[in-house]
Amino acid sequence: MAELGAPDGGVATADRAVTLADSPTTRPRAAASTAEAAPYYPQLDALRAVAVIGVLIDHTTDWCRGMGGAGVRVFFVLSGFLITEILLRARDTAHTTPGRVLWAFYVRRALRIVPLAYAAVAVVWLLDTRGARDFVWWYLTFTTNVLLVREQWWVPLGHFWSLAVEEQFYLLGWAACSLRSSPRRR
Repeated sequence: MAELGAPDGGVATADRAVTLADSPTTRPRAAASTAEAAPYYPQLDALRAVAVIGVLIDHTTDWCRGMGGAGVRVFFVLSGFLITEILLRARDTAHTTPGRVLWAFYVRRALRIVPLAYAAVAVVWLLDTRGARDFVWWYLTFTTNVLLVREQWWVPLGHFWSLAVEEQFYLLGWAACSLRSSPRRR
């Protein structure tokens, strides 16, 4: 029988205390470089699933309104946690300047997000769904959140607002702040 609250933050069992570090799933996954390797937390997969289900329920039914907003906030928190860990690990292990670590972070992020986002914008532009061409600049610059506040109504590809908020957050502050602080002592 397991008991929560072991002194080391793990789980106490009849034979021994099991910590998060004992689990093979928390070991760093293979990555392009040592600085990019970050632990995989399988527990977060369940949290992601709950967040996705909340967003889907909110968008497809009138039942339980508000779950979508809660799901998006969960994604923001998870993203902040994981990206901050990646940046701090890169800063602590890299044999280069914090500026280069930050630049590498932005390049990796752009290569992962921009192609798919711009492909979605291209499809919407070609179809001109509900006058979407009028808003293409907002989509391409990740400022849809500002557009939604300005227009006071939902626009085509309005769901890009959460991507815009996340990109602005990382671009304007958090990444730079986490790299400016002093490295962790091990």
